Amino acid sequence: MRADFGEWDKFPTEEVYLDFVFKVCAEYRRILKPNASMVLFFGYRHAGWIAHELQRRELFTFRMPLIWVKDNPQPSYKKTSFRSAYEMGLWLINDGAKHAQPRTFNFLTQARMSNVMSYLIGRDGHKRTQHPTEKPELLTRRLVEIFTDEGDIVLDNFAGGGTTGVAAFKAGRNAISIEREAKYVAMIEKRQKAVEARLRDQRNDKRA
Repeated sequence: MRADFGEWDKFPTEEVYLDFVFKVCAEYRRILKPNASMVLFFGYRHAGWIAHELQRRELFTFRMPLIWVKDNPQPSYKKTSFRSAYEMGLWLINDGAKHAQPRTFNFLTQARMSNVMSYLIGRDGHKRTQHPTEKPELLTRRLVEIFTDEGDIVLDNFAGGGTTGVAAFKAGRNAISIEREAKYVAMIEKRQKAVEARLRDQRNDKRA
């Protein structure tokens, strides 16, 4: 049974879905800075093929998969398959598939630079909103810190609950968050205002 996340996650055919993916990626190619990094998440059925096609079409260089492991995956109620315990991201470079070095790459500690990262799902874990496909802020911020410098702009045009923007602000970056569903736009605005107020208070405390 496939999870129903909402109308935004539905396409009439696989061909329509893949056509949408490559149209969006062509826009990423146009607007991102040369050699900037991008991370896109896909289901396991499509991730490898999409990475291959993006490189074959001379849009991006595929550098490496990033695996986010759920330490507490959902139980398997039917017990007919394995429990789904990971998400796969594609680390891509906006270089026209020329295998260039990334524009920015800040190596953190050895422990934090594995391409396999773990987190907890649910209210007892890293979930902060009601969005059904929320990404963990802890790991999102790690990617922001690796692929950008302070003052850079981080784009998330499928913003959902706004976690990428929150992580960017906390890391001293700017953010553009785009979301089409009104209830999530309100959620993003509320979260970002809370972060801005917290950061403002911290700056005032330092001046005091």
